[in-house]
Amino acid sequence: QWKAMLGYAEDEIGTDVSDFFMRLHPDDAGPVREGIVRHLKGEAGMFRAEVRLRCRDGSYRWILDQGRVVSRDARGRALRMIGTHTDVTRLRADQEDLRMLWLALEQSPNSVVVTDTDGRIEYVNDAASTISGYRREELMGRNPRILSAGKTPLATYQAMWAALGRGEVWKGELLNRRRSGEEYLEFMLISPVRQADGRLTHYLAIKEDITERKRIGQELDRHRHRLEELVAERTAELAAARHAAEVANQAKSAFLANMSHEIRTPMNAIVGLTHLLRTSGPTEEQARRLEGIDTAVRFLLSIINDVLDLSKIEAGRLELEHTEFSPAEVLASVRDLVAEQAAAKGLALELEDDGLPQAVRGDPTRLRQALLNFAVNAIKFTEHGRVRLRGRVLQRQADRLSLHFEVEDTGIGIAPEHQQRIFEPFEQADASTTRRYGGTGLG
Repeated sequence: QWKAMLGYAEDEIGTDVSDFFMRLHPDDAGPVREGIVRHLKGEAGMFRAEVRLRCRDGSYRWILDQGRVVSRDARGRALRMIGTHTDVTRLRADQEDLRMLWLALEQSPNSVVVTDTDGRIEYVNDAASTISGYRREELMGRNPRILSAGKTPLATYQAMWAALGRGEVWKGELLNRRRSGEEYLEFMLISPVRQADGRLTHYLAIKEDITERKRIGQELDRHRHRLEELVAERTAELAAARHAAEVANQAKSAFLANMSHEIRTPMNAIVGLTHLLRTSGPTEEQARRLEGIDTAVRFLLSIINDVLDLSKIEAGRLELEHTEFSPAEVLASVRDLVAEQAAAKGLALELEDDGLPQAVRGDPTRLRQALLNFAVNAIKFTEHGRVRLRGRVLQRQADRLSLHFEVEDTGIGIAPEHQQRIFEPFEQADASTTRRYGGTGLG
């Protein structure tokens, strides 16, 4: 049987003790020899050891080796031994599994409690003792109700026992009390434990202390409710502010509508009087100046019409004109509007419009407005030299043109590092220019 246990046939292995030692694992040979020698000398009543023996296929099996001397000679020397070899390989594996399971239970951060079917506690792990405050010996044999704070609804217990009675797993929360009297909330999972034949023998409870988690959750709920209240308050405030802004905007629109009428009335009068003067036989110089007045007034009226039409501006629907005009005439009109200012400072005012088409379709008002702003600035910031208005064709494509307009001056200029900033509303390259030259920096 010993040979068969190691995988050998009857005639493949001898029965001398040396055959045993030859098959010992190298790590076990020394301790086995020492144990046998001690027993033979009478220092140990029995020899017992778990050793590894090499099988025929080269693998090792764990063997429980037990034996004792059964006869000695007159001088006490051992003559005969009897003993047994038991294969404990599977037993050791099961013991290792049990050891790992026990370590897992003992080191689990959650409480683990096992009771019999009558509810008497048969096992608790370290966490159950630590969390409850009771020593193990104080819990063993007791009913888990020792932990109850008496505040869990009866319906919870009824649901628990109903589920367990059906052989089902129950999950829920119980309010318990520690040995110190402090109450704590546990979430637990209780499951029936059945033997191989189906008999119900125990209940297993895995419990987690969720007191702090619940407290944090409740605190977060309070913060969330408060946040919702704040959002509601801010929403109401914003609605009130929006209503006030709408009221103010309506008042502004009404004011500007009235102002539009008041401004247009004298402007139309100026246009009419200018026309009368131009038809009353003025001199050539007077006619030229009257034409400049008429151009400026009509340009101002077009700007007023756009600025005061806030309904389109606020709706984002301000559209460019699409009318026929002469680009050269727009340049010339801008020159005429700033000619007096340039002459007052002794600046040469030049115009270059070679190559511009006779007529295009577009928005002459916007073009004139932009060029006029540039020209006025050029004159403002130029003390000596000239200001040049220039227009040229960049590209021709069938019935479309790309035109380039510019105003060039010999004034103070703008440093490169400031050129990206000056087109922002109310920005100037250098605040000191405001003190010297005036202006608000409208981009």
